[in-house]
Amino acid sequence: MRVLDDVCKTVHAVDSATADTKFIEKLIHQIQHPHFVVSNTGSSADEFTIKHYAGDVTYSIEEFCFKNNDNLYASIVCCLQSSTYSFIAGLFPEDMMDNKQAPTTASFKIRQSANYLVQRLSSCTPHYIRCIKPNDKKQAMSFVSSRVEHQVKYLGLLENVKVKRSGFAYRHYKNVFLDRFGKIFDQPPRGVPEFVEALMRVTKDIPADEFEEGKTKIFVKNPETIFVLEDLLMQKIDPVGYKQRVQAYKENQKLAQAKHSHGLKPKCLIQ
Repeated sequence: MRVLDDVCKTVHAVDSATADTKFIEKLIHQIQHPHFVVSNTGSSADEFTIKHYAGDVTYSIEEFCFKNNDNLYASIVCCLQSSTYSFIAGLFPEDMMDNKQAPTTASFKIRQSANYLVQRLSSCTPHYIRCIKPNDKKQAMSFVSSRVEHQVKYLGLLENVKVKRSGFAYRHYKNVFLDRFGKIFDQPPRGVPEFVEALMRVTKDIPADEFEEGKTKIFVKNPETIFVLEDLLMQKIDPVGYKQRVQAYKENQKLAQAKHSHGLKPKCLIQ
């Protein structure tokens, strides 16, 4: 975007096609990056590709410089602000009376907006909720695998899972963790090392290196470890209910297999 602004400032009195050619020539000579690709570097070069994390995006340079320039000067904005129609005047709320500078370009506005967004995100703790559409027809019980796969790929969910799995999938305050899962044992442990030691005597399904202790929190590498702990907890505090739930699960599995073997139509359509 800085190269684009530079071209728009230095190239004057030329047609749009000539300015676009100067732009792609500067990109080829000034940008050397593995995520920037120009398939045709000759005089007929008319597009470039940016390798985004979600996929490759190809941009055509046609009228790039023309669209980047904002020729709405301050005098025109002030004129529109003085309109007797409140709707037109409300479209330009900014104060332009003392602004003698030339209009900023579109790429400058994008950079400015992106920097402001990064500053806002850096000053808080964001939580992201990603919604995935199972189909495009808004139909219940219909699951289009290709549509979901496309969203998972371009939302970067696989990369997020890989990053999460490479670190610790679960983290919580030690006192909260011990208060909950300490009920697995007859004698509640007083600390994380004592908890891990007692857990190794109860089950062999969880290795000791699954847990790391911080100053105030405990860290667990894999989510499956928490599932096993929840099972052990339910077996301890409600053994009868646990057996009933396991039995109900097995019966539901047998029923589902029987329906599948008889060729019954599934309730949820998976394409």
